[in-house]
Amino acid sequence: MVKDADKAFNKQNYQDASETYKKALAIDSESEHVKAQLKKIDDIFAQQAAKHKEYEALIVQADAKFEAKDYETAKQTYESALQMFENEEYPKEQLEKIEAIFEAQLAEKDQFEKLVKDADKAFKKEDYQDASETYKKALAIDSESEHVKAQLKKIDDIFAQQAAQRKEYEALIVQADEKKTDLRSW
Repeated sequence: MVKDADKAFNKQNYQDASETYKKALAIDSESEHVKAQLKKIDDIFAQQAAKHKEYEALIVQADAKFEAKDYETAKQTYESALQMFENEEYPKEQLEKIEAIFEAQLAEKDQFEKLVKDADKAFKKEDYQDASETYKKALAIDSESEHVKAQLKKIDDIFAQQAAQRKEYEALIVQADEKKTDLRSW
């Protein structure tokens, strides 16, 4: 019976080893080898429990960072948890989600940069309508961009100036038409 327990212990099948040692101890309660092996198993179980508790704490921490959109810290924490238990699927799944988010962010950044470049070209060509529309698309991606906000402000100012000039022009046309009518009536 002790030999069977020793085999289970050596194969790291600690649960079976523990049960078999306990049966052997019931037969020979004085066996120092059996007592020592049971102590080792208890220590191993305690270490495993502590390791699992640390793993769970890392997962809770990583999940909180993930929810807060702190993906870089979440990634590092999931990786630490995965190093502790390499066969756990949950941290692997979360790391895949983070990688997908990073890829999407990179694609979004590339799209933003292309839109700004296109809008800047349109602005330089004085195609303010196209520039405005394109800047607005870029702003939908990055609402904090100071460059885009400044350019939209410039365009709004240009549109306001053009509208004022158009209004002044139309008023001059009306005045000219009135003078023309006045001259005809002479």
